Amino acid sequence: HQNTPTIIIPPAPKIPEPPLVPKANLVYIESDPQFDEINKMGGFKGGALYFFATWCGPCKQQAPIFERLAKDNPRTMFYKVDVDICKNSARTMRVSSIPTIFVKTKRFTGLTSREELQKEVNKL
Repeated sequence: HQNTPTIIIPPAPKIPEPPLVPKANLVYIESDPQFDEINKMGGFKGGALYFFATWCGPCKQQAPIFERLAKDNPRTMFYKVDVDICKNSARTMRVSSIPTIFVKTKRFTGLTSREELQKEVNKL
């Protein structure tokens, strides 16, 4: 009997998951001052503005539609605004129900289809 050496093959190194890169054209507005600053610079004029709340059922359905629009339209800016965090911003824009989306001067209230929103985004 010969002693054959046992070959131990180490497990393949784990390839790290690529980090989730935030979309450069999808901005989550985190405060009223941040909203005011972008608004003053005219940032919302050429983009889409989405007012939502984390507890809102229709908003949960609208979010992936809005995010997909941002992905499909990389040259357009998309902004998400939580009405519970940015109360003054919601008041400034006269948002009384959510979800509300502005594309240029057009206002969409309630759950809105991707096609309907895309039609307005195409006009930007």
